[in-house]
Amino acid sequence: MKRLLTTAVVVFAVLLSGCATVTATPDGQPKLATTPNYEQTQHFFIGGLLPQKNVVDTQAVCPDGVRQLQTQTTFTDGLLRFVTFGWYAPRTARVWCQS
Repeated sequence: MKRLLTTAVVVFAVLLSGCATVTATPDGQPKLATTPNYEQTQHFFIGGLLPQKNVVDTQAVCPDGVRQLQTQTTFTDGLLRFVTFGWYAPRTARVWCQS
């Protein structure tokens, strides 16, 4: 019985951790579903409380301008956060260029 309860708690914790996505587009344009021009995993520690320099230089990535920015907690990011009990909390940053 105790093993079943432990398994249920772990399954619910993983399911409730979920994935989160924040997308920014200029002038309310629709979201793009194409492959991004740039993708990087950004590293955060202790649930993001430790200061980290996670900056994407959009001028270098997209000299003609940015079409869409996105930050996401993917399934893998969430799994790593869960396994490390929040000590390591990665997020994935993506950039789409105008051209």
